[in-house]
Amino acid sequence: MDTLGNSRLTDDECKQLIDELSELKHQLKCAEDQLKVLKPQPGQSAESSPNPSSTFDLGNIEENIYRSAAEFPSYEADQFTFCEAICRHLTEQSQTNTYAMLICEFSPTSIEDKYKTQKCMEQEARNIEAVINSATSAGTHIGYISHMERALFIPSDQEGASAIKTADKLVRALSQHNWPGREGNRSVKCSIGIALYPGDSTNIPTLFRYADRALYNATRLDDSYYVFYR
Repeated sequence: MDTLGNSRLTDDECKQLIDELSELKHQLKCAEDQLKVLKPQPGQSAESSPNPSSTFDLGNIEENIYRSAAEFPSYEADQFTFCEAICRHLTEQSQTNTYAMLICEFSPTSIEDKYKTQKCMEQEARNIEAVINSATSAGTHIGYISHMERALFIPSDQEGASAIKTADKLVRALSQHNWPGREGNRSVKCSIGIALYPGDSTNIPTLFRYADRALYNATRLDDSYYVFYR
């Protein structure tokens, strides 16, 4: 195949690139599965752990990729793959569980600081990841929606107790996080919209839309706040 600099890509070459990207995504998923195997389970002795020579070498994996694979085994790059991953998860379940969909938006709280804060956030996406990291646990599906937004799909009881607990953790983590480049985080708030599965909807795109509607109501408040879909 010609290099990108030599000529325009043909349809077949574009398809080949898409197939290659799909294969890379599959390889990353395999790597994530192996990371789970590498981590000793409770009660498992070091002798019973997998032989390092029989697994892949983590030494050359880029730091942020390794961090995502280790801490967010179900982290998705956009809304579409996020919803797809949730649908697959629900299909694999042998029984109906209850979950909560949370959409979180980090935004400036003052017009005067709006440009500076948004620019800062775009340059410091890792800070948002750190806040999300502090409030979530293994098994949570996490989706990247935009520089300012993340979506979560978490285990929850019918009344949304786990959703409230996670939302409270997010607000607390934000209040304690030190954002480089500005004094504290007083100019940043976290608005959270929540919709429950299956109480509000069993259709994932619809559930996402409901959580987004709840988020809209939360953003109208001046401080960090979470709102359930009603």
